[in-house]
Amino acid sequence: MSRESSSEIEKYLYYPEMAPRRPVNVGLLRVLALILVIGGAVGVYYAAISAPMPIVPIRELEGNILMNYATVYIEGVVTSPPRAEISGGKLRLTIYVRDNSTPTELRIYAYDPLASSILAQWREKLPFTGDRVRLLIQVRVRETDTYAYLQSTAGIYILERPSGEKVYVNTLEGISEYEYVCTRGTVSNPRNVSSGLLFDVTTPQGAITVLLPNVFYYVGDQAAPIVSRLSTEGTYVDLCGVVYYYRGVSPEIVIRDLGEVVFPTTLVEFTVIDIKDIPNYVNKNVSFTGLFYAMYYSAGVYYVEIRSTDEQFAVNVTMTRSQVISLLNPAVVGWKSLVRINGTVTGPYSVKYSAGEVIERKEPLTVTVAEALNQPIGRPLRIVNATVTSSSVVGTDNWRIYITDGTGTILVFVPASTVAELGISLPQPGTVITVAGYRDVYRDEQEIIVISKEGLVVHSG
Repeated sequence: MSRESSSEIEKYLYYPEMAPRRPVNVGLLRVLALILVIGGAVGVYYAAISAPMPIVPIRELEGNILMNYATVYIEGVVTSPPRAEISGGKLRLTIYVRDNSTPTELRIYAYDPLASSILAQWREKLPFTGDRVRLLIQVRVRETDTYAYLQSTAGIYILERPSGEKVYVNTLEGISEYEYVCTRGTVSNPRNVSSGLLFDVTTPQGAITVLLPNVFYYVGDQAAPIVSRLSTEGTYVDLCGVVYYYRGVSPEIVIRDLGEVVFPTTLVEFTVIDIKDIPNYVNKNVSFTGLFYAMYYSAGVYYVEIRSTDEQFAVNVTMTRSQVISLLNPAVVGWKSLVRINGTVTGPYSVKYSAGEVIERKEPLTVTVAEALNQPIGRPLRIVNATVTSSSVVGTDNWRIYITDGTGTILVFVPASTVAELGISLPQPGTVITVAGYRDVYRDEQEIIVISKEGLVVHSG
C-alpha cells in the first residue's frame, strides 16, 4: 500500500467528523466583492443626494472664505421690493433677504435664463417684500462683500406671505412694516424711479405713497395698461399691498400682485361747492372754481393760491411740480385765469390737489423789469425780450441769470430740475431771452423763478 493511501485511510479512521475539502471558486468571490463595493458606493451616493441640504444662517456666510462657491439653503424675510434691470445685456433680478442671525441683508441675484423663468412664474416663484422664504443659493465671498446667486426655480420656496382680510386705510401712520393693507383714492404725482413706478394715492386724510416694482415691466403685456393708468394724474384706483419702510423711515405700499390693482368704474365723488364754503368741508372731497392768483414753494411742495372771483377769499392748493406744470404753467396760464380744482380739504384754507382744469385761460401777465420788481411775491408773470447782463451756475446745476430791459435789473433763478429739461447751454451776457415764472425773494434779493422749460426762451445771442 502506498504512503498516500495510508494517510487518507488514517484521516477517516482517526478524524471521522472531517468532511472532504471542496475547491474554492476565487472568481465568484471577486465578483461578490465587486458587487458589494459598487452597491455600497451607490447607497452612499443616494443617501447623500436624498439627505436635506443644510440651512445655513446668513451670519455664517458673511466674510467666510470657506463658504465661497458653497451651495446651501437660507431662510429669512425679503426686506425690500424685488428689482429687475438689464446688466451686461442680460436681465437680472435682485432681492435682499435677512434672517435673525445678523442685521445684515444678503444680496441675491438671478440672471437670465433663470430670471425670465422666475418672472414667468412670478405669482409662485418671485419673492416679494415681507415674504418668508427658503432659497437654494450659491455663495460668493469677496474681501469686502458677500452675495449669492439663486440656483433654480425649484429651489425657491415661499413659506409665508403677508395676508389677511382687506383692511382699507387712509394713512400709513402707526402701521407696521410688512403688514397687508388696502387703500383707494386718486393717483397724483406719478414718477419713475429706479425701483419702479412711484405715485401717491390721495385719500381723505392725505396722500399714501405706493410703489409698483419694476419687475412687473418684464412679466408680459398684462402690466402695460396698468402702468399706463397709474401714470395718469387723477386716475381713481383701488389697490392692496404690503407696507414697506423706505430707508427705514418712509412708509409706502408695495404692490405685489397686478390682480390687486383695480380701477373702479365709479370714480370718487367730489362735492361741488363755493370756494368760500371750504372751511366747512375739512377731510371731504370737493370741487370748486376760483382765480389762479399766486404760487409759492417750500420743502418740495408748491402752494398755489386760488381766490374767489371777488378776490376776497383765498385758499392754498398743495401741488407737486409736475401737477403745477401740467395745469398752471406760468408760461401758458396767466394771472387770474379761472380754474376748477378737485381735491381733499385738509384745513380751513388748504386743499390737497387731485385734478383740475382751466375754464377760462388768460395770457400770462407781461411786464417790464421795473413793473416786475413792484409785483407782490408769488405773482405769475412774464418778461419779454430782456438782455442777459451776467449768468452763472450755482449749487447743483442751478442757473442764476441777471436780465435788463432798460427799466431795471432783476435776477432770474432757474432750478436744476428745469435746467435738465431745457436742453440748452447757459445763456451768456448779451443774449436776448423771454422768461416766465413767478415772483419771489431770496435773502433780500428780488427774483423770478422759472419752473418750466417753456419759461425760458432764447431769441438771440
